[in-house]
Amino acid sequence: MNCEEKFYNLFEKRWSIWFSFEAQGVVAYNNFSEEKYKKLRRQTNDSLQITIDCALENDKKNEILYLYKMKQLFLADKLNEVEPFLKTVDRKIVKDDIYFQLSLYSLLCKELLTGHKPVEEYKNLLKSYSPKLNPVYNERAHEEFLNYLIDDNLEGFEKKMLKRYPTSSDMSMEYGDNRLSIIKEMMMRGDNLIFD
Repeated sequence: MNCEEKFYNLFEKRWSIWFSFEAQGVVAYNNFSEEKYKKLRRQTNDSLQITIDCALENDKKNEILYLYKMKQLFLADKLNEVEPFLKTVDRKIVKDDIYFQLSLYSLLCKELLTGHKPVEEYKNLLKSYSPKLNPVYNERAHEEFLNYLIDDNLEGFEKKMLKRYPTSSDMSMEYGDNRLSIIKEMMMRGDNLIFD
């Protein structure tokens, strides 16, 4: 099934659910219960997944799609699928810089999923990091972020970030002092600070 067919099937299913429940109310001609409706809506509310999966099927060499796939899994609250997905990534295709980002993203998902801080794995990742991975992205804050993940020193992290980005209001750490909130914020950013 090609991408267009997948989108058409998704649209048809979404429309059917809407017509059966939202347009008619809880008791509809298909006898959808509210619980069944919500479950079906969750299952069909992921056109981003179809977009990325189809794009990967058609262009396996577009390495940034692998990171977008991980982000999509994170957004869909499928954290347990991120690490297995990383194992499917062909190391011959992705450059070291992207694989480093994929590995970091996978570890962050693991911490969010388990609540356990994989400090040794963060240390190993930090050892493997080099600004030479991709000189274009030397402005990224990989080292600062990894050091924060290892030592959990928020004050030191804030100081390093403000020193590195003194004019950026985005570096004000407005998302609070909760470790998990900071991790989620970094995973969501699309400004090349850590990812993309």
